[in-house]
Amino acid sequence: MGNAVHIDHGNGYETRYYHLHSYSVAVNDTVSAGQQVGVSGNSGGQPYHLHFEVRYNGQVTDPFGWRGNWTDPIPGGPAECLWGDGQCSEIVIEDESAWFTKKLPGWQWYHQGYSWTMRYIGNMSSTPYPNWATWRPDLAYQGVYKVFAFVPAIHGTTTNARYVVHHVNGSKHETETVVSVNQSMYDDAWFDLGTYRFWDGLYGYVYLDNITGEPNGTKELSFDAIKFVQFRMFLPAIRE
Repeated sequence: MGNAVHIDHGNGYETRYYHLHSYSVAVNDTVSAGQQVGVSGNSGGQPYHLHFEVRYNGQVTDPFGWRGNWTDPIPGGPAECLWGDGQCSEIVIEDESAWFTKKLPGWQWYHQGYSWTMRYIGNMSSTPYPNWATWRPDLAYQGVYKVFAFVPAIHGTTTNARYVVHHVNGSKHETETVVSVNQSMYDDAWFDLGTYRFWDGLYGYVYLDNITGEPNGTKELSFDAIKFVQFRMFLPAIRE
């Protein structure tokens, strides 16, 4: 592994840095967050790179927290979100959730979609009184989030579902972005609505109504889950 630095965090966690060109700490030194401990290199016979590793009680640990629905790369091993400032935060708002609001009559429910529950309704070409719904998360952390809409395999036949994401712009002013989605192209899949900055709390939300510009009653719109995933921007900070 060439030159290496192991940092004991005093709580069972240990971070390891391998293949260093040089190191600037000694055995039993006390280090602080942000302190440089070495310089990346190619010791160990490999090209320049950094091998970073997290262990808990001596066992290799996934520091991202495993949430995927594919094969776990460390089957049976520990996995816990260790990223700072809530950067493993993921919130899914279902159409049965208290954070989901729908207005006006005419809604239909069906036992399919995300978590086997969804709402749908017929479209309108235009109307001053559309059926509409909002997904409004109570975000614990301000920051950048990727936003996804789940589109079920049925009852989403419109080619122009206009999701409106209410977020904060680069000047930290509230603004909105419209994302048109052809729901007919998706089959029980998440659609990426984009990456946006949000305040913490209940300020940000996603809005969708049944105005599509298509002839009245010729299409259906599905209203299912919306997911907010906080964007990872920094290297992990091990909790103490």
